[in-house]
Amino acid sequence: MLRLACPLILLLSLATGPVRAEGEPYVFVVVSRASVESLDQQALRAIFSMQLREWEDGSRVHVFVLPDGDATHCQFVREVLHLFPHQLRRSWDRATDSGMGRAPRVVASEAEMTRRLIDNPGAIGYLSEDPRDERLYTVAVRQ
Repeated sequence: MLRLACPLILLLSLATGPVRAEGEPYVFVVVSRASVESLDQQALRAIFSMQLREWEDGSRVHVFVLPDGDATHCQFVREVLHLFPHQLRRSWDRATDSGMGRAPRVVASEAEMTRRLIDNPGAIGYLSEDPRDERLYTVAVRQ
């Protein structure tokens, strides 16, 4: 069954993109390691589809996502990964069902996302607001 609980997102400005007007949607890609300053859309898609499992230095990537129907999750998947949420979920299901992969860890809220990113070196996730925590780093998304 397709999960289409996502609201229509009209515009997304990324951390290095144009200045956003008040009220426009915005997603911050956040990591818990200072060595990752930017990622392109292809690398993000590989990371969040669980195909890229290690950072360049060989350390493990820990991927955290919000629930499928969460508005920030839907916005991130559609506007940053350029996928539909059900497509991403289907790729995770295929990998886990075949025994060839695993799904990312789902967290219940952005507050939990922030805690899990802080507690897991090499973690990556996304937030609707800048985390404003010196232990987390906002990643520039290159197109």
